[in-house]
Amino acid sequence: MPWTPSDFMRRWSERLSDPERDEREGQAAFNALHELDPELANTVRGSKVDPFYKDDRLPEFFREVFGG
Repeated sequence: MPWTPSDFMRRWSERLSDPERDEREGQAAFNALHELDPELANTVRGSKVDPFYKDDRLPEFFREVFGG
């Protein structure tokens, strides 16, 4: 992983605070991951941990992406 969890959090936070994007937390999380690691994002896409359409999947998404 050439990026760190801090890189992800910074990118996610930037997306959430950008009024032009108007993304929910799950959308912003998936899109931030896709910007940093498209291959990993594509393994998450459409899975039971994909938060794009369901913010309540964020805990599982974070476990999948960051381990633990």
